[in-house]
Amino acid sequence: MQASPFDELAAEYDRSFTRSACGATLRSMVWERLPAVFGTCQRILDIGCGTGEDAVHLARSGHSVVATDASEEMIRIARLKALTAGCADRIEFHITLEAQEDDFAERRRVGKCALRSAFSGLFDPSAGGVVIRRSRPHFHFVS
Repeated sequence: MQASPFDELAAEYDRSFTRSACGATLRSMVWERLPAVFGTCQRILDIGCGTGEDAVHLARSGHSVVATDASEEMIRIARLKALTAGCADRIEFHITLEAQEDDFAERRRVGKCALRSAFSGLFDPSAGGVVIRRSRPHFHFVS
């Protein structure tokens, strides 16, 4: 697999985005809405999981998570984060390209629940903030 551009960003990603004011605000807004979207889902696909912040949150909330990212280094950091948080047994990590996600979800029996962790396009002030939508017929999608 070809190296991801995010491999170079992985080591500083949590400091530069996850724990930034913007990152923390966006994540708080998403996490506030997750129970209404994923309440009955037992297994959730986290697409573009990055350093695993959302996957760990979901696992600690009782869900089983299949977390994917194209960056091998992001996945390495996410695995360490899950181990430290004591929820590694509830998260299955995979390095995969987004183009493969539909087939991947079906093979991993994720069901109808997916979280797209990439925050690009997440905040839309005209829509009142975080956009939660059903963009694919078989997924509840938070993006």
